[in-house]
Amino acid sequence: MDNSEKEKLLLEYASLVKYVVNRMLISIPPCLEKEDLISVGTIGLLEAIEKYDSQKGINFETYAIHRIKGAILDELRSVNWAPRTALERARELERVYRRLEQKLGRTATDEEVAGEMGITMEEFYQRLDEARGISPLSLEQFQYSPNGGGEVTLLDSLSSNLPSPLTDTERVELRETIAKALNSLPEKERMVMTLYYYEGLTLKEIGKVLHLSEPRVCQIHTKVIINLRVKLRKLIEPEVSLRRDII
Repeated sequence: MDNSEKEKLLLEYASLVKYVVNRMLISIPPCLEKEDLISVGTIGLLEAIEKYDSQKGINFETYAIHRIKGAILDELRSVNWAPRTALERARELERVYRRLEQKLGRTATDEEVAGEMGITMEEFYQRLDEARGISPLSLEQFQYSPNGGGEVTLLDSLSSNLPSPLTDTERVELRETIAKALNSLPEKERMVMTLYYYEGLTLKEIGKVLHLSEPRVCQIHTKVIINLRVKLRKLIEPEVSLRRDII
């Protein structure tokens, strides 16, 4: 592929970078600038153009989205934006959700979590805001290297059109676990996750559909992701069990 062809693809798919960034804003801390993420995502698009191999049977747009998202996640990890206090509080949130689920046999309500932590509801929602970009990002960090190739995240492993080290049985089990967890959610929370992960809507679009503020959509997403992590960890890392407190 010569330079003119690469430039043509870059222009043609530039809007794809903005789409991916707008989608990822739901789990990216507000202290990071959108334009900076677009610049990083563009580098991911360039890498996709350079490394795309049509022989592997994956369409270019799917491959490019994967590379753009990967570039942004790598940037988030490298900048080490989260203060130690936010990391510790995010860990505490997951521990509390985990402990209450064991105790109650179900997902704890916001009020139950706040009560267990000894904080007000306002402080609880502030903790969710602080965890934004930490817990969702760590869900992306469940990675595999299928066939010795590049890493594939858990969420990508659920897609039938991307390479995955999971067997068909394991893939079905993961989907069933996620579906069961989502079906147990209150309607508004379930709608946020459905619109984001299955309908492909951006943060702004979800807010319009559900008549919620964008910060509230982010809080709901963060809370559900923490709970999904608690449930999925048992399936993905059974040997670790509930003793690990790593986010």
